[in-house]
Amino acid sequence: MGLRELANRADRLAREYLHKYYGCSQTVLAAVADALGLEAEQVFKAMVGLAGGVGITGWGTCGALAGAAAAVSLCLAPDRASYEQDPEARFRVYQATARVAEKFKAHFGAVTCWEVQVGLFGRHFDLRDPEQLREFLDSGFIWRCEEVVGLAARWAVEAIAEAQGE
Repeated sequence: MGLRELANRADRLAREYLHKYYGCSQTVLAAVADALGLEAEQVFKAMVGLAGGVGITGWGTCGALAGAAAAVSLCLAPDRASYEQDPEARFRVYQATARVAEKFKAHFGAVTCWEVQVGLFGRHFDLRDPEQLREFLDSGFIWRCEEVVGLAARWAVEAIAEAQGE
């Protein structure tokens, strides 16, 4: 499968998985991992707390971008034993994740969950507040956030392929 097909598959899976997993961070990670045939069950579990700008506070990095960065790292980062042998390897990961972040910010105008929400909905929601969570769910977030997770997954696959020279 070529790069375009892999990127399309990751995009499609992310949009599909959002309806299943709801959290953007684990959605993007799962979509990229499944598109590339990677085992990521433990990482998927670790991503749950990063959803909604970390613990659904909205203050931190958008979960879709966090999931994309995790997927890029999963594919490109050296394991712990290899760090001493190739200490510069992490910089290849930083460069690839920065490319994703740059595309994300250029397209959505922001990188934090709340700022992305403002761009999509004209306001942000405190997802820890039951009333605001209900408003968010009723606002059609799933349809608006599909683009966010889909593009983040697509850009992660493209960054991985570029870093691997494909």
